[in-house]
Amino acid sequence: MPRETLTDKEKAALHALVKNPLLNDRKTAEAAKLKLSTLTAIRRRLRGEEMFRTYRIPMLQKIGMEIISVSYGSMLKGSAQEAFLKKAEDFMLVQNAIYGVTDMNHDLLIDFMPNYTEFKKSNEQFERFFFMHSPQPEDRMISVLFPTGDRVMTLSFFDYTPVMDRMFKGKVLKIKPEYIDMGERTLTKKEKNAFISFINNPEATDKKVAELAGISRQAASTMKTRFYSEGLMKQVRIPDPSKLGFEIIGLTHLKFNPKFGLEERDDEKILRSAQTPHFFTLFNTTDAVILSVHRSFEEYSRDISNLLSAYRKKEAMVEETNTDLFSVEQTEVLKMHDYSDLLSHI
Repeated sequence: MPRETLTDKEKAALHALVKNPLLNDRKTAEAAKLKLSTLTAIRRRLRGEEMFRTYRIPMLQKIGMEIISVSYGSMLKGSAQEAFLKKAEDFMLVQNAIYGVTDMNHDLLIDFMPNYTEFKKSNEQFERFFFMHSPQPEDRMISVLFPTGDRVMTLSFFDYTPVMDRMFKGKVLKIKPEYIDMGERTLTKKEKNAFISFINNPEATDKKVAELAGISRQAASTMKTRFYSEGLMKQVRIPDPSKLGFEIIGLTHLKFNPKFGLEERDDEKILRSAQTPHFFTLFNTTDAVILSVHRSFEEYSRDISNLLSAYRKKEAMVEETNTDLFSVEQTEVLKMHDYSDLLSHI
């Protein structure tokens, strides 16, 4: 259920909390231009209402995961749908997913995969189930692969800052692009225990994480700083779209003319000029996947029209755009930042 209203102070606090997930209460209060006691009280109240949750995302491409895949498509219907939901955790695409939702009409899964061979195996398992239960060509998944050995850029990796900017400041503000580069970092046994404990307990204190990992508090604090600085993990505060009055999650898959490089296209400027309220984006030379939230179908229609118009002006698109819409109210979570399966393999 949407929250009836947010006070001006609550809006300022929520905006600052989402935009600055690593700041302590004192620094966040300064960013929100609120008293420390006011910010702390609002944070506790909004968290108690589950207005937002804190997550730590393991950036597994840094320790050898070669592919980020985004799979989307029409959902099976009736008894086939029920069979899928019962077996969902048995599918490798769901096990490796960092985010997965269905609204009973469409599916969406975002995965880290060790390599193309593992992705192919996982995808074939998924497709066999689909074709066994429905031979209809519309019941299928489309997968977009982003090999992290190539140049992959993001403007928002489950970061709701553009959504908050537009909602509370009236416009999407400039964002610094980030590149998702593959690495081959090897974690020691102590680092691995600490890393898993930090990811699985994103709101725990360093002292608590130290106890869980069997290390000293000083070691835990040092490792946390190192993990952030090396880009091994990132922290986000994710608001609940349903409590903020959003009705639609939009998925947009764009295909590009490869003669335009990332810098030439300037995706950040295009999304900002279109005022797209995005919270997840991946771009490479040939593809882009954009997830966004909208208050109504009419708002979504305007937003997607503005986005496509901005890209057409660049003459960058080469194929028809694919879009999927998910009803926030009817969406069922398949995976929501649960990394236990993935982390068991590092």
